[in-house]
Amino acid sequence: MVGALAMSVLFAALLVPAVAEHANGLPNGTCFSNAIPEADRKNLTTAQQESIPFTFLLASWTSAQVTSSVIEILASEIMGYNVAVDPQVPASSVDGIYALLGCSTWWNGTSRGCEDRKIKAHVMVDSWYRLCCTHNLQEVQEKYKEEAPRHGGNMGYLGDAGAYVSEAPRVSAKNTSGLALEYYQSHDANWFTPSQYFSSLSTATWHET
Repeated sequence: MVGALAMSVLFAALLVPAVAEHANGLPNGTCFSNAIPEADRKNLTTAQQESIPFTFLLASWTSAQVTSSVIEILASEIMGYNVAVDPQVPASSVDGIYALLGCSTWWNGTSRGCEDRKIKAHVMVDSWYRLCCTHNLQEVQEKYKEEAPRHGGNMGYLGDAGAYVSEAPRVSAKNTSGLALEYYQSHDANWFTPSQYFSSLSTATWHET
């Protein structure tokens, strides 16, 4: 049996659904021809001697869903673990830190519930915590020591995040008023009216939000 995973892990580069239903070309329903059969896969055993699947915390962004699926296949078919997905979806990498710590209401930004902890998820793949919340992870590690999540390593590719302005409004603003929409201070409504170059929020559809 495997221990309780004394530490949870965030895989980061840019920091899972069960893949068993995914169609593929192998007659045994797996991705690898030498996959460990489901009947031979094992659970993790917690410090309280509770047997639980190796559980993934799946973020909502596409890159996380793709890479998490790959890691899940490797964990189940090659490493031989029963895998599961936490039904609660983290809204951000910050949420992921507190979820992997086992806080009871980790999705609540004002009350994480870390005084009542039970680890239910063990891995979050494709976390962007380096862009948003290294201080959160450091604080958790300093306070909770071996219980805290750990950085599991780089995914092997780099990513970036930022705000972008499409070409049409940028050119329109430049040509009509000389306003440089690519410069963030041009969006200060106390001095400028950048909203005139964009669609109204009321006209946006669900697919555009």
